[in-house]
Amino acid sequence: MDTKRLAGKNILITGAAQGMGAANAVHFAAQGANICLGDLDVDLAQNVADEINASGNGKAITHNPRTRWRKARMQPTINNQKGNY
Repeated sequence: MDTKRLAGKNILITGAAQGMGAANAVHFAAQGANICLGDLDVDLAQNVADEINASGNGKAITHNPRTRWRKARMQPTINNQKGNY
């Protein structure tokens, strides 16, 4: 099984600071994906990002989407994050 099947893919996960969101972020990063962790609790999300970055699998950054929940307002955030990987 190819463990790096998501290598080079960029994934945005909301609610990524804990629970299923954090678990999915770690799982996808282990498969080589770059993760943008969106959560209202940026400090907790940063802990998950630090764990991912320390593992050497994929890369992770955080984003506070407090004012960007609507799709039309989220697209610029997604576009801006593309250059961070």
